[in-house]
Amino acid sequence: IAAHPVCFGEKTTVREVTDVLLHTKHNGFPVVSGAGKLVGFMLRSQLMVLLARREFVENQTNDLPRNGTANEPIEPTADEPVAPTLEQSRVAERRVLANDAAMRTFHHRHEFSDRSVSLSSEAVSRLGLTPLELDKHMYLTDYMKIAPLAVYSQCAAWRAAGYFRASGLRHL
Repeated sequence: IAAHPVCFGEKTTVREVTDVLLHTKHNGFPVVSGAGKLVGFMLRSQLMVLLARREFVENQTNDLPRNGTANEPIEPTADEPVAPTLEQSRVAERRVLANDAAMRTFHHRHEFSDRSVSLSSEAVSRLGLTPLELDKHMYLTDYMKIAPLAVYSQCAAWRAAGYFRASGLRHL
């Protein structure tokens, strides 16, 4: 068990995600709030799908979740925040569902021996992310598992190992 696990915030930069994927072999990452509270969990394969599908938003000054599509964020006015239109909500919902389906079928598209190739640091490099894309942000809240397991030091090792394996993790 890592004393200081690699974590992502609910809103993180593409550069931070790619740096972590390039320099670690971890299969899963906790997602924490600004206060450091555990709020979710992301698998490496889920992050790869989001990177490959370019699920980024422009660098915005506020920390509120976007209320437009990934390519057309709606900026709130000084008077009042702008609510998304019905069409924008539908587009955003379809995008989230399509990304979710891609995440669930990620490993079905690869032979068992090929899976590490699609998750390796070389695979991150092959995505061909531009410097402009690296400066954009990703909102992980739409895609993270919101009920992550927390294993306390009093937990039996065999039980903790079972939790980790069931979550798709390889290491304690």
